Amino acid sequence: MKKELSDDKSLTGGDPRKLEMRAILEDPIGQKYIGQFAKKVMTQESFYAWVDIQEFRSIPTGDYRRGKSMHIYQKYIREGAVLQVGSIPAEERAKIKHIIDAGVVDKAGNKSGISTDMFDFFRKAVFKEMFYNTFQRFSASPEYAQMHADIKNAYNKVCPDDFLYIERIGEGGFGRVVHVKKKTTQSHYAMKIQLKTALLDTFNDDPTRIDHERRVLSVTHHPFIVGMDYAFQTPELGIMCLELVTGGDLQEAIDTAPEGRIEAKRVQFYSAEIILALVHLHDLGLMYRDLKPCNVLLMGDGHVKLADMGGVAEFADGTCLETNKDKNPFTGTEIGSLPQSKSSEDGPPTLNNKHRRRSIMGTQGYMAPEMVILPKQPRSVRVGYSNAVDYWSLGVTVFKLLTGSRPFDRRRFQELLDTISWPEYVGSEARSVISGLLACKETERLGGTPENLLALKSHEYFEGIDWLRLSQRHVLPPYLPKVPPLREEPLYQTFDHLMRDFYAQQEMESATKDTYDWFVAPTDEDQAFFNSWDFVSMHTLKIELGISSEMAVHDQSFKCLS
Repeated sequence: MKKELSDDKSLTGGDPRKLEMRAILEDPIGQKYIGQFAKKVMTQESFYAWVDIQEFRSIPTGDYRRGKSMHIYQKYIREGAVLQVGSIPAEERAKIKHIIDAGVVDKAGNKSGISTDMFDFFRKAVFKEMFYNTFQRFSASPEYAQMHADIKNAYNKVCPDDFLYIERIGEGGFGRVVHVKKKTTQSHYAMKIQLKTALLDTFNDDPTRIDHERRVLSVTHHPFIVGMDYAFQTPELGIMCLELVTGGDLQEAIDTAPEGRIEAKRVQFYSAEIILALVHLHDLGLMYRDLKPCNVLLMGDGHVKLADMGGVAEFADGTCLETNKDKNPFTGTEIGSLPQSKSSEDGPPTLNNKHRRRSIMGTQGYMAPEMVILPKQPRSVRVGYSNAVDYWSLGVTVFKLLTGSRPFDRRRFQELLDTISWPEYVGSEARSVISGLLACKETERLGGTPENLLALKSHEYFEGIDWLRLSQRHVLPPYLPKVPPLREEPLYQTFDHLMRDFYAQQEMESATKDTYDWFVAPTDEDQAFFNSWDFVSMHTLKIELGISSEMAVHDQSFKCLS
């Protein structure tokens, strides 16, 4: 059953042709055709603005939304903007500027009053410009007819045949990771292929966690968290297409550094980006729980990304893991998901004893005292822990990046209370911030409360960090890793060829250990656990439109040195 996109009427006024354009903008195939046409007739600037506004509207957290709002204003709206589009009266420009400037700073250093609808006037003007300057010409073109033919054949379904299978890059007990390239966009991904039967066995005691990582990735879009653009399935497999990160991880950076440690300026930069990623998760009511250098990936452009969302847990009511999925009226298929979150005026979720976690999750040497002590406590008296455990792990991580070792190598709880032995080369500001992050009492730990998060961001260790610019990746990293060119030619001719390779490996391994059969599908009853698996991110819009690289070029003018 098709249904209207929730915000169509405010843009279209019920006009069927405007509604059709709105639907095309939500469909990967439609995006490709209209984006290519806009570049052909040189009207793509309005599409840049549309993409940025739609991304802004999808941001559920105040800290990240504030930075995006300033970026949009500077890029499109202010007088003399680099890409001034839409017909915006001076009074509307002044109104938007006032909202941004007048936002009240809350205790966590975030601005409230930056609501998702603050650019609605501009959004309507951009939509109108796209409709009259691009869509009316597009709908009379041969490309329009070809688009309809392609949509009819594809039904907006992402499937294995949409990708080229370049090489295998990793594997686990019941999954494989493959470097792939999407045929329509030439975009490279890390495709995570998991056996449904293995997922069902692993989470037999809690089937709600079968698609937990997929649900987390579908709602945690952020510059410093690994993104997921697509999720789809076959009868046997659950598949996710994640950002391909080519610079290794921070543990590898430590291991390959000449002195076995990373220079201080880089550590400060990476730490700041990790904080912004953690704040985003916490504002969504999620705690990460397994922060360590090998879970922080280094991008080819020098920025970092949190990876591996398998340990993420909720710590508040009304978190983002319940999603709204609107159906595209043009194709009848589900598109993306918008996080169910509180408004920025409400602030981040608050913790109470009801939501304290009591399960043990993480890595020895990085876990906070309140988690380490849990096995020694009877379950009936366990106090549990809050999202403050992430800031303890951050303190251990910063120490290891700076020194090459952890501050606590043994597992005894008492050792976590001992004084840290500092190498001489660790500066006083770094010692101070690490000591604050490793405070044993949650209420005293930097980042552990809204007040202490503000204290963490304003700490002298982060002097010179422009948090707003950094949140938009508008700060140039202090170091660029040496990354070899991406392989372009596929080793596997088809998905079936790849699967035959998996099967051959399975045959060899089965002689020495128990393995799952890659060609066995779950029962019809168990398939129901995967009913919500399929996903297309709304953030693929600029990729499918074919304007991602052009937008990146324009954004270069907003970057500054760290």
